[in-house]
Amino acid sequence: MRIKTTNADKLRKIFETIGNIVDEVVIKVEEEGIKIRAIDPGHIALVDFEMSKNAFDEYDVASPAKLGIDLKPLVNVLKRAEDNVVLELKDGATLVVSSFGNVKKRFEIPLIDITEEALKIPELNFEAEVEMQSSVLKNAISDASVFGEQVTISVNDNEIAFITKSDENVSETKIDKDNCFSFSLKAVNDKKEARSTFTLEYLEDIIKIADIIDKVKIFVGTDIPLKLEFANENIKIIFFLAPRIAE
Repeated sequence: MRIKTTNADKLRKIFETIGNIVDEVVIKVEEEGIKIRAIDPGHIALVDFEMSKNAFDEYDVASPAKLGIDLKPLVNVLKRAEDNVVLELKDGATLVVSSFGNVKKRFEIPLIDITEEALKIPELNFEAEVEMQSSVLKNAISDASVFGEQVTISVNDNEIAFITKSDENVSETKIDKDNCFSFSLKAVNDKKEARSTFTLEYLEDIIKIADIIDKVKIFVGTDIPLKLEFANENIKIIFFLAPRIAE
């Protein structure tokens, strides 16, 4: 296995975002690209990631491999690497990360045994689907984070809103449907609104992927998980986040 990229920072940001949700993952290295599907220990957030071989400068994979790895040391290595990075498998037990520039660097990260869960993507009946610039969502999450620890995401006929309340403090960020790439809402039980509440800490970690993928699809239902899909030509990363249900 030999995989080369001239954009180590993009790879680092992807692994860093996933690593904020789950520490240890199985990276599936397949003929068409790499994949990760993992869920956090509390079963609150699930991530499904695919990166096509076309996203790399070199992608030489003779046979599929599963790499059990702790993402924290991998992210730390990529922070220290030059832009040109090569990932290789040594003796089937060690991931070797080499970088080339004015200074040549080489790091070895031992693989770990991970019990791989058979995770299925949930089939959900979403009432609303909104596509917008990732930066707009990132700003809305930042606004919500000014007050409180949770945010209510509401979609009606005209807009998507992010509402936070804490004591007497209130934060509302509303994006009109005309400022979105696409906007759809269907009636469920004669109600023209989709509305759920989520933990901001997870959203603050997830939205960091907006730095490298500029569009996001937001799928919202009432008291069901939130789905966020970030995608471009060669990368797709989907997050499911469980709602906070009021007692």
